[in-house]
Amino acid sequence: MEYKILKNEENELMVEFNSPDLTIPDLLANTALEDPKVTFAGVYKEHPDVGNPQLVVKTKGEKATEALKGALERIQSNIKDMKKQLK
Repeated sequence: MEYKILKNEENELMVEFNSPDLTIPDLLANTALEDPKVTFAGVYKEHPDVGNPQLVVKTKGEKATEALKGALERIQSNIKDMKKQLK
């Protein structure tokens, strides 16, 4: 999946995904919200038929990029656990 970082500041990160599908951005936003230092995580899309989704993560006391990395690690861990259970 291709993406573009639109904004990368200390406490705010905005990533645009080059796909109309909201599945991955929604998963990332919901998982990022598990971090107590994340003050906002959500997905913005202008219109269901137009544009690409943008993931926005805002933090307090932690870099937004670190919060997103943490969300990615938790998702990866959950997938590994599920794979083990399915064997």
